[in-house]
Amino acid sequence: MDIHHEDRKEPPDDPAIDKALQDIRKAKDDLVHAHEDERRAEHELDEAIDELEHAKKHEHWIVVNGRRKEVHGERVSFEEAVKLAFPNPPVGVDVQFTVQYTRGPEAKPAGTLIEGQSVKVRDGMECDVTSTNRS
Repeated sequence: MDIHHEDRKEPPDDPAIDKALQDIRKAKDDLVHAHEDERRAEHELDEAIDELEHAKKHEHWIVVNGRRKEVHGERVSFEEAVKLAFPNPPVGVDVQFTVQYTRGPEAKPAGTLIEGQSVKVRDGMECDVTSTNRS
């Protein structure tokens, strides 16, 4: 028996059925959007993880005046070493700082930094930063 479109009976108008069908369509749409949001969130998470891994490659730790400190970047400057050693440095016109390092890079494993200089960082490098007063 061949049923043609004209022979099919339309369901009677029933507000409960219409509402249920609308709810189903809305739920399907919500599910599609949720999947899109999930894919977008996974992509953003992957990018954030990549950024973190890249940043960690440029993080080093050094020992400043006996305390472990993190350094961001490939070099540490005289000024940065002083800030790491003295978060609240002594002040005054006669205050000077000395920065000496050991266990540094192969090219120059030990040395002294003066204002404006920097040295390549090596994990475990040690810096001794002292303040003195000129008299």
